Amino acid sequence: MPSAASIPVSSGTPHPGDQVPSPAPLSVWFGGGRIGVHVQHPGTISELVYYGAQPMERACFFSTGQHSPYQKLFCPYLLVDGRAWRLEPGDARFYPAGWVCRQSIPAEGLELRHSLVVFDDAVVHRVEVLANRDARPLRLRLSLHDYLRRQAEGRTWSAWDGQAIPGALTAQVADPARAPGGATATTWLGVVGSAPLATRAFSSGRRFFDSAELPPEGGTVAVLFAGSAAGFAARAAELAAHGPGLAAAQVAGWDERLRAAPAIALGQPAVESFFRHSGLICDMLSPADLPGAMRAAVGHYWVWGWDTLVHSDSYLVNGRAAFVRAALALYRRTAHPELGIGHQFDETMAVRIPQALPAQGLYAIMLQQYLAWSGDDGALAEFFPFARTIFQRTCAQARRHGLYTGIALFPDYPRFAGQSGGEGDLSVFNNGIFCQAARAMEHLAGQAGDVATARQAREAWLACEQAFRARLWDGRRGYWYDSLASADASPRPSYPAHAILWVQSTARDLVAGREQACAAFFAEHLVCVGGIRPYPLWDPAFNGDGNQFGQYYPAGVDMAFLRLMAATGRQDQLGRWLGWVACFWGQHTVPEGVTLEAENDGPHLPDCPGGKQPFTVKPWHMGLVNAIAGIEFDHGGITCGPGLDRPLTLAGIRHRGRTVALATAGAGVHVAAIAVNGRPLAGSCKIPADHCPDPDWRIELHRAAVPPAGPAILAADGATLTRLRATGTSLAVQIDAPGSVRVWLRAAAAARITWQGAAIAGEREADGRCAVLLLADGGPVGGELTVDAPA
Repeated sequence: MPSAASIPVSSGTPHPGDQVPSPAPLSVWFGGGRIGVHVQHPGTISELVYYGAQPMERACFFSTGQHSPYQKLFCPYLLVDGRAWRLEPGDARFYPAGWVCRQSIPAEGLELRHSLVVFDDAVVHRVEVLANRDARPLRLRLSLHDYLRRQAEGRTWSAWDGQAIPGALTAQVADPARAPGGATATTWLGVVGSAPLATRAFSSGRRFFDSAELPPEGGTVAVLFAGSAAGFAARAAELAAHGPGLAAAQVAGWDERLRAAPAIALGQPAVESFFRHSGLICDMLSPADLPGAMRAAVGHYWVWGWDTLVHSDSYLVNGRAAFVRAALALYRRTAHPELGIGHQFDETMAVRIPQALPAQGLYAIMLQQYLAWSGDDGALAEFFPFARTIFQRTCAQARRHGLYTGIALFPDYPRFAGQSGGEGDLSVFNNGIFCQAARAMEHLAGQAGDVATARQAREAWLACEQAFRARLWDGRRGYWYDSLASADASPRPSYPAHAILWVQSTARDLVAGREQACAAFFAEHLVCVGGIRPYPLWDPAFNGDGNQFGQYYPAGVDMAFLRLMAATGRQDQLGRWLGWVACFWGQHTVPEGVTLEAENDGPHLPDCPGGKQPFTVKPWHMGLVNAIAGIEFDHGGITCGPGLDRPLTLAGIRHRGRTVALATAGAGVHVAAIAVNGRPLAGSCKIPADHCPDPDWRIELHRAAVPPAGPAILAADGATLTRLRATGTSLAVQIDAPGSVRVWLRAAAAARITWQGAAIAGEREADGRCAVLLLADGGPVGGELTVDAPA
């Protein structure tokens, strides 16, 4: 069994998977907060997006759709005695917000290192001169075809001006704003060099921005955006005086983040590289002046609440608790007074589209996860009242047949799956989210001492879960209906891959006892050569006229798919998924969608090559933690379970102040042995809080096809275990939680189970598992659970 003591720590040195050969033609999106930059072969910008004061649909300022060396959009060159050499990414190290690469120009005796560095407000090209054999004078150039400026009705562009801002060449772009009275929204943009600049225009529409001679070490030239002349002037002065140092510091910051990032080692370099970079991808989409906000994609999306709130534990695994706290504050502050949390925001952060109420429950899940990871108990008093308001609005919705009504948020056009809108639908997607959110609310209310809300939440999730399992399941198909008609509970014959958005561990209770059937349905009807279809080919909803039909959407699918495949031991499916991730990341892509109409469509043909979507980044990241590594984190601690049947290591995760590392061995869906810092653990897959007093944990996990003898706790979501005593025939453990807990056990059918000394019955599954529900009454639950096998 491998020792967790030897788990490597991520360093800033290039990882093999970070230098995957670029596809031909190159197509990569880079981002920096408010900026999106698309680069195409031969390494030149093809689109430049900036989300500032302009209405968000006017965020694109320059674009060319051609893979061509002809059209120039701030294309960088090095001038050697007047001869131009294009700077291109050959031997490149890619980051989510730029690259660093070496380039040789033997004919000129030059060795260079040049960088593309995307900031929140600027795109900086930096050249470092490593060798200049003949000490030739060097200058930088940006080349632009002025006709690549994006025009729109009512938009005006000023001429390039070298006088208004000393040291910069500037232009202004004005657009009609949404404000009444003929107001305009103006963006200042310009080119700034670390050496003085001059511009030349040609009759072809081309323009050169040429620098004066560079110092021997090199220099920078930047494209800068700002919302005011004063802001532009201040930032331009900073870039002119310190551009090379600022660019170097930005790259050094990326490397530092990578050194500190959690790392997974499983023998697939591209997957390992994605895992290390996932935090940086989320960082690059976070505007510096809007803490807690995240753009929904590096290209053409502004801030979307759903994309920020979902899978919030991914931020926490990456050590970004401060971002999560800021997000909790932001979405409370920007909420619509009547409709609640925003789904889509405009450029002023006003709500354009509200989230569906069940989806707003993601806020409670984010708060619960933040508390579980950070230990910041003061956040409960600050944010719980708002979470309670959202929850109670949802509870006030119409309910039919035990389920909450409302058209689903996902996919974008659920009417093609038979949903009708209004109160006519009982959606599997909505109600699955609500069950998880209501369970989070019960625990939050228990921690807050709000007895009435805790009772309300307990009653709500118990009723919804029972109806969910009884009514939305199609026993003939062995899978979930997309929705029911609320009038008579008649089912719609559609079966979505995204039926259950698995956003926290309690989702396991929605599929309990049906894992094998669901996994088989996925494998037979939804998985294809290139990915996972949202609906089977024979489904009436397949390939409907909506932007998400006919496409593979990892964000709504991956966690449930991976958890089901891990739980049922379908290693072939886990391997396929890892192959998809490796293929995508080899193209610098984390996709929004991939069309899967043909059997030879798939990851090698992403719909937005080089794009990066946090709604996909986060479930991929958590899928690697929870389902591939097989480790879960909650308020009560750490739980180990099934995962990938080959040795892997996971390192660098910090949970409640503790550093956690994991090493796995063995094969099978059962946990055969756990050791923490060499201390063996028997009788529980959840590590008791008092099992190891050390500040840092090295967990060794051994899996097997056959379970070990004796009773054991498999899961107790949200509960803290202490004083565990286990033998080959019995166990006893203290269980404490802020609210109701379902404890999953491995126990013989004839075993006697007691809670606080009284015998209780469990719900048994065909595979031998047993669940006991410890119900709270508006507050914490605590006591001793015992399991005794028959003599």
